[in-house]
Amino acid sequence: MPGTPFSGTKFLLLCRLAGADYPDREMRAKRDSRIGAVILAAGMSSRMGEAKQLLRLGGNTVLGQVVENVRGAEVDEIVLVLGHAAETIKESVDIEGLKVAINEDYRQGMGSSLRVGLSALDAGVDAALIVLADQPFVRPATLNQLVDQYQQSDAQILIPMYKGFRGNPVLLDRSVFGEVMALKGDIGCRAIFGNHTEGIVKVPVEDIGILLDLDSKEDFERLQNFSQGTADEAALIEAANRGGREIPGVREIGQERELIIVGSEPVPMALAKLGRLLRFSVTVVDPLLKISDLP
Repeated sequence: MPGTPFSGTKFLLLCRLAGADYPDREMRAKRDSRIGAVILAAGMSSRMGEAKQLLRLGGNTVLGQVVENVRGAEVDEIVLVLGHAAETIKESVDIEGLKVAINEDYRQGMGSSLRVGLSALDAGVDAALIVLADQPFVRPATLNQLVDQYQQSDAQILIPMYKGFRGNPVLLDRSVFGEVMALKGDIGCRAIFGNHTEGIVKVPVEDIGILLDLDSKEDFERLQNFSQGTADEAALIEAANRGGREIPGVREIGQERELIIVGSEPVPMALAKLGRLLRFSVTVVDPLLKISDLP
């Protein structure tokens, strides 16, 4: 526009802020969302040789502690999916107030339990925590942190992270329920992550419990040591990461803000300098620009 300081200047400024980088999607107010929890406890525990849900840690069973933790969180409905040894587990765990769903096809793997559990949720539930029955040390406060972040964002999938490592449980928006319910075989929610990189938010938590699960007698020994306060954190993380838990290319709450500037005229360069002062990660794009020209 003639007579303005920007006359004759051609530049494009792209500003992307963590948690607000989706201009084509409206932020939904989800403060009144109804949250469910699906506890997956139908497996055969074949690697353990016995029902790991009923192993004792301190004064409770593994599954009993998981149920207690979920009850302590801000959820509106809890579905407990049982399969193998269902009757024995129902007699051994306090299931009052829980909706018990039986997976008759539990031998087909986790996909079948996800289908049964999500189908059992009330139609008014907007999102669900997918809780594993062999993770007794995930704190109720961590579950609430995932719920709070869901209600403040437009995320479809929320994944807890401890010191950069992916854990469980994940929280799923109802918009992805259908995709998860179509999974077959012994695979979990991770199978759909690649289809929703823009809808995933990683939530940093101070809870190593999200990494601690129980698949072998060695795992059980580690959990016993952890419950007694004698476990080494580095060894726990190393054991948990054997399957790979990094998630590249998705958002993380609190990540560095980014400023991308196209052009090398004085105004874009001034904006780049300002961006650095405001602690943005600044990228200047210009094919003719030399490094020595950067502010």
